Amino acid sequence: MMEYIDPFNQPEPFLASPEEMFPIAAAESEKAVYISREKELQHLIVQHLTDPKILTMRKMFASVAKNLDCRDVLIAESNAILCPLTPEKIMECVCKVASQLKLDKRHWIIYDDALTDIIIGLHDHELLTGHYTLMLLIRCNDLRIAINKKKEKYIKTQLAETSYKSMREVLKCIFVEMNKLSVHSLNEQQFNNLRPFEEILLGMLDRNNAKCPPILIVNEISRLHSSAPIYMFKRFCDAAENIVNSFRPLGVICEIIGHPFLFPLFLHPRINFTHQWLLEGSTKLPSKSFLPRSTYVQAPQTFLKYILLKQPRLFVFDENVSPFDLLFKYTLYEVTECLLILILEAMAAMEETERSFEDPLNQYNWQHISDMCAYSLVSGRANFNQLLENLVNHLSQLRYRKARGELMRVILQYISVHVSAAIKASSRIEFTFYPKLVELYNLLYHEDTSEVSTSAEQMKLVRFFAPTAIWLNLLAVKNTDVVIEPPPKLVRYVNFIENFLTSNSKAEEEGFITVIANSYTGRPEIFQKYFCEVVYREIQKPFNNHNYWQLAYGKSALNGGKALDVTLLSSLSFNAGQTLFKYLQEEWNQRMDRNELPSPGLIETIARMTFMGDFKGSIKSMVNIFLLKVKQGLNLPHYHLLVLSEFFTCRLKVINDYSICPIFVVKTYALMTVYCQQYGAATQRYACFEHQFLRIFCHSSPFIFIQCIKVMMAMATQKQEQYVPFTPVTDFGNGKTSASAEVSGLILLQYYRTYKLTMPSLNNQTSSELEVYDNQIIETQTIPAKTKQWIPEKFQGMKVSQFPTFSHVQNVLSMIDQDIYQFTTQNERHFRDDGHHRILLLLFYLVRQQQRPQTFPHFGYVILNNYNSHYIISATNVLVDYIISQLKEYKKSGAHLDEFIQLRNYVNEFIFYHNFINFDRFLFQLVTHPNDDESIYLMLEFIKIILCDNSLVDERLNFLIEVLPSYYDISFFNSQIFFMGIKEYYDRFPEPSYFELFSPEIYRPDEHLPIYYSNLMEKLIPIVDHIFHRAIEQELPGEIFFPLINRLAVVYKYHPTPAATLYRMLFPFPPELIRKDSVREMVRRIAILDPKHPHYILSDCFLERFHISTVTDTVDTLIYRVSNASNYKHEPPEYCCRDWRFAEMSPGAAVLTGANIELMVGKFTVAETVDAFMEFAFKRPVDKPYETLNTISLILTTLPLYFQENYVERQLDIIEFSELIEDDDPRKMLETFSKDAYTASENRPLAALALLHGFLQHCSVNSLQLLVNLAEKLQEKVKTESQLFFVVRFVTPFFTRIEDIDAVKHRLCVVIYQAIANCIDHKGRLAYEDVFCDLLFYIKYSVSGYLLKEKVEGYMTHFPPEMLEKLRFLHSAHPGDTLEAEAPPPQPKPPQAKAPLPHILLQHQPSQQHMAPMFASLNVPLPGNTPSQQDSRMMQNSTEQPGFRESGQFMDTRAMPEMVGPPFRADTLPEYQPTLIRHQDMSPMQQQYMSNSSGPPGMVMQRMPPPGAMRMQGIPGGQMSMNPMHHRFGPGMMPPNSNPAMMSQMMSPHYMQNAQGGPYMNPPGPSGGYMQGSQVPSMSESGMMPPNYGGYHNMGPQGQMMMMNQGGMMQGGPQMGGMMQPSGPGMMSNQGQMMGPGYGFAPPPGPQQMRPNMSQYSMPPR
Repeated sequence: MMEYIDPFNQPEPFLASPEEMFPIAAAESEKAVYISREKELQHLIVQHLTDPKILTMRKMFASVAKNLDCRDVLIAESNAILCPLTPEKIMECVCKVASQLKLDKRHWIIYDDALTDIIIGLHDHELLTGHYTLMLLIRCNDLRIAINKKKEKYIKTQLAETSYKSMREVLKCIFVEMNKLSVHSLNEQQFNNLRPFEEILLGMLDRNNAKCPPILIVNEISRLHSSAPIYMFKRFCDAAENIVNSFRPLGVICEIIGHPFLFPLFLHPRINFTHQWLLEGSTKLPSKSFLPRSTYVQAPQTFLKYILLKQPRLFVFDENVSPFDLLFKYTLYEVTECLLILILEAMAAMEETERSFEDPLNQYNWQHISDMCAYSLVSGRANFNQLLENLVNHLSQLRYRKARGELMRVILQYISVHVSAAIKASSRIEFTFYPKLVELYNLLYHEDTSEVSTSAEQMKLVRFFAPTAIWLNLLAVKNTDVVIEPPPKLVRYVNFIENFLTSNSKAEEEGFITVIANSYTGRPEIFQKYFCEVVYREIQKPFNNHNYWQLAYGKSALNGGKALDVTLLSSLSFNAGQTLFKYLQEEWNQRMDRNELPSPGLIETIARMTFMGDFKGSIKSMVNIFLLKVKQGLNLPHYHLLVLSEFFTCRLKVINDYSICPIFVVKTYALMTVYCQQYGAATQRYACFEHQFLRIFCHSSPFIFIQCIKVMMAMATQKQEQYVPFTPVTDFGNGKTSASAEVSGLILLQYYRTYKLTMPSLNNQTSSELEVYDNQIIETQTIPAKTKQWIPEKFQGMKVSQFPTFSHVQNVLSMIDQDIYQFTTQNERHFRDDGHHRILLLLFYLVRQQQRPQTFPHFGYVILNNYNSHYIISATNVLVDYIISQLKEYKKSGAHLDEFIQLRNYVNEFIFYHNFINFDRFLFQLVTHPNDDESIYLMLEFIKIILCDNSLVDERLNFLIEVLPSYYDISFFNSQIFFMGIKEYYDRFPEPSYFELFSPEIYRPDEHLPIYYSNLMEKLIPIVDHIFHRAIEQELPGEIFFPLINRLAVVYKYHPTPAATLYRMLFPFPPELIRKDSVREMVRRIAILDPKHPHYILSDCFLERFHISTVTDTVDTLIYRVSNASNYKHEPPEYCCRDWRFAEMSPGAAVLTGANIELMVGKFTVAETVDAFMEFAFKRPVDKPYETLNTISLILTTLPLYFQENYVERQLDIIEFSELIEDDDPRKMLETFSKDAYTASENRPLAALALLHGFLQHCSVNSLQLLVNLAEKLQEKVKTESQLFFVVRFVTPFFTRIEDIDAVKHRLCVVIYQAIANCIDHKGRLAYEDVFCDLLFYIKYSVSGYLLKEKVEGYMTHFPPEMLEKLRFLHSAHPGDTLEAEAPPPQPKPPQAKAPLPHILLQHQPSQQHMAPMFASLNVPLPGNTPSQQDSRMMQNSTEQPGFRESGQFMDTRAMPEMVGPPFRADTLPEYQPTLIRHQDMSPMQQQYMSNSSGPPGMVMQRMPPPGAMRMQGIPGGQMSMNPMHHRFGPGMMPPNSNPAMMSQMMSPHYMQNAQGGPYMNPPGPSGGYMQGSQVPSMSESGMMPPNYGGYHNMGPQGQMMMMNQGGMMQGGPQMGGMMQPSGPGMMSNQGQMMGPGYGFAPPPGPQQMRPNMSQYSMPPR
């Protein structure tokens, strides 16, 4: 004890004056000893109770004192010490004092009594509030002595008076303190001392006491760790289980059913929002942690990752700012397990294939897996060590050997990158994976391989030498942490390749060129010399002994038109392809720096490489070159940018990379600004960049389109109006903007379409960034009247366009005579100052004249050569207006067709003979300039005359059709023939410049662009898109529309995005405009243009059986197509475009888009189509039931709004189902929606609910408004409790989908209140009143808070008094009262290191278990205690149990559990729990396990194998698993049934888990093998009940566990016709013999089993 200092007995210094006292006092104060308040309080208590002087004084005055203890004095002095402190500091101080005083065992009882009085006194003097006082009394308790009766009484009294929020804090405190107990060391006396606190706790947990909202209690229970010591107390377990069980119905209400996470096809044009597919920690579905949850919700959603990784090119969208960024951050954070599944799945398919391994159909999926693995491993989303380990574990049991070459190629992808990084790194990079790599090689190549293959087929050689390439790469690293030596069987192959380099053999001739490339990526000098330089020489090989390759218009490029073959490029590893790409790109740059045009073969090779897989960064690097050259500006020749522009516009796939696309479009527009001001040849350059600008806006995804618009708007604020293409039509002619009104019009139409596709309407406002933009459109733009039929409602107020008045046209024509005179006199100045842009009109007028000036046409070329693009385009528009006016006159006068043909002939002469303007420019302006209905219609009629019966147009188009391959086939086409065909086209149909026309004898090299790919077909693509759009909008009759289709549909053969363009074109139109034979013919002709894939867009019901197919046939076919294209095993279905590298979309997205198009233009009405979909769902399909529901939802949510509105209206009929009105059994609405329940029951409301939940999951944001309106209409019809359950089960999952839109959430909250009030009005008391009370508390704490208090109080007046009593806490506290664990709005948890968890792969099944966790279900004699020689309240045990706390720190040490709620099923609720069958031979102890099961409600039950079923050695619990990680199935987790798409190799018993973890897939047939497990470790000698003792459980009503066999049939016990055979004896390591049939229990598996002699504890009987 600190020495006491008496300040009054210290020597007092003599001071001469007060001034001298201050420095001395300051120095002395620094030397003074500071006494803490804890020590001061402790000294006060000890002195008061033990100081002999004080005790003597008490004895002296005993005869006159009423209280010898003088406790009031002690309390007063204690208050004085603690008065300055805050309540938190007071608690900390008193706890520290208590921990010190309890060390004095002789006096601890009197100290405890004194502390109790002091704490109560603190409350009496208002230094502590009630709940602080309660918590302090609890924390200062000590189990070594009996509880002070005064303390016990005071606690109970205060609990009865405290608020529910304070009670919640007290509950937390009790949990914390009881979890600090060392339960196994408590003796009987300690248990008795703990009994009062247990009684207090049980009273707090009883929801009938109504002292606190039960949801707060459940929330606190959920935050207890599953192995918390408090679960050792049986009575607490029972009480906690009871209250958690009571929340199971609420858990059911909050869960989405039907597994709507199955098919997220993110590459579909409509899907640009992915937040509803985010997972918590990259594993589980987001859910409320305090509610009981099903196994499906708790289990890792491996299938979601699997189906995402099945979609090729998905990782292209892995950018920080994209609609997919959160998807990669949360859901695809860790994909090692899914990569393993994809690899084993593909290897199993190769075991059964009848095709050659090198067949492209076998290699497409492997190419995808290879790219996916390379990117995942390099980006850190997968772990290579773990992947190798799992592969070794699985392939040691599975006889997958036929695809070993493909597997080694996949491994080579990462090895080559890792080696390159190790060579370049300054520090050592670990090669810890090497031992497993050697083990995998020895496993796959155990048998002796054949002699070196002499086949010249590159793919065979690459497969054969893949292991050799791996070790040659590894040998390039000199400083490694392991010794790298080739395996003995591989040494001769390594020597063979090394010797091949020194021999005179030519690798390219013998097919070894790709083997060398893959083998030496780690040695740059060898790679460049023996591969890069060799293939570059092959590209540059002279053609017909010419030194240069001749391009159009006499331009010469470097020789070499032969591009590298796709097969060769496909054979390269990821690193080899990247290195070659950089080499060729550098060659391109060097040639351009030397002012040489690169060879066509080089450009085509680079183009093909951008398609080959996802060489991440290849397109971005090309764009960076473009941006760099833009930055250099005028210091470069024009063709540097023009060659790149043609490459991007005509050859490269559409750029949908957010990181480069916006800046790319801005720089393109900047170049348009530069060239639109220049004259002469600059007009062609402007047209080139204009085409590039249009391609970005017309073909990019909706998300990229919107981002580009936003960037343009941002630039407008810096560059004023120059960067805004949406300005008044006069601005372009005045030079204020660089995009013509016609280009702006096309982008504006695309904006309207995109607006209807993606813009959110749920909160009735668009983003603020676009709001200004929308207002600018409405103010400055005009539209045709018929456009208002389909544009968004927001733009309906725009002005209607009018054709220029007759007087305006006459005014322009009146100037023609003066222009002719000036033309004759060759007055250039007159035309240079022309502000009416009449030059082309003048020239066309002269063409129509019989007598023309002698200066015609020569002087016209001179004038035109002096005009820039601004003037030429504006003059073309004047000419178009004149032609339209002539057409109007012909139409008005009823002119004969010959007059229209004569006008067409003048146009032909004007364009093709005199070359006053290019045909594509004239056609573009003619199609896009008319902006009123009458002019558009006349334009379409005239376009038909120009294009359909015009020999000059036909010969050009027919020539191109013969020489040009399709957009899909160009990469496989002979590049030399292609480039020669392009040159021949321009030789036959030249488009001379104006300078060449008036000075043919002079050659200027810059007059024409260097043309590699550009042709009329490419330029027609945006024109034809617009023609078809206007034809639909103007309801063009068949006699005009059909000829246009016959002539122009072929253009879509060269279209980069035909399916997406059709979808976006048709989507905004109302059905009456597109359900016509002409539109169907347009769609059909476009869909069948690719003869290799005629059905990849439309089904045979549309193409071959349109007139005979029924709506049921059509719907069934589309569901089948979408489902199978989304979830296939190895090869996409035959109707898909299987080579995903060159396809427009992934297979699933393409087929879904085609299904949308087919339904939009189909012959069936919207109502018939929706009825067919719902009928299909209600038929309860046996095959893939969940996939069927999701496919229906996916199709409906990607259809236009009128389909969705009809579907939503049909849901109003569901509330009238007889099951909900006449039967009115609310229990049916709480039933599970498992696969068996769906397919074998007649519960139509649940099937409809699952379909609605699927719609909710898949729909876009602007479709959610329909569901909100539906909910408001449904609640009006609620009369029965079953209807009420239907409404709340539909509405409650909304809150997780729209968590950021408060206004809508509040509307839905009001819906729930209204529905409950309506039901009470019709029925009276509710059978499940507690459930709805819990729901309203859930809404308060998780959704609305107190914001809705005034709105809902009116509805609560309908509630009965008993229900109002239960809801008395609903609006009684202050707004700061929220669930601590559920602070709204909930956000997904970032991925962290994950504990082992069971995985649900495919066919997720809700748990079939009844929750019966138990920890302390055994009653055995407790160790006795000897009589104490001390006070009777003291215990003798020498083992110190100081109480609830070991220190004074108040810390909430409860961990947030991974699994915080039990699985739930409606049929396991206590009201109708089926009778459990128990075996007659059960021992009394086993029966006790069955009857007294209890445990932490945060734990879920462990499912054991069915009696007599196979138990695998080395597997925890003998259970078969699809878990690729080192996981065991947690308690209550059923091993999931298998994926329907993976039935042929992953099903029972083909997929299992070994002792080290990882999935085992057994191939069908004799080649498959079972695992040989290892011994599981025994339990540690802890001396206390294991945390997972709750694994002892009731079997439940579910019967035997079954797995799917290859044919999709259930495989289980004898009664199922397929008994799984055990792989070994019926003994499990450390577990004893397997229990016989009929036993519904078994000990926990693996390391969590109990020792036979282990002590078990429970609370002693009273």
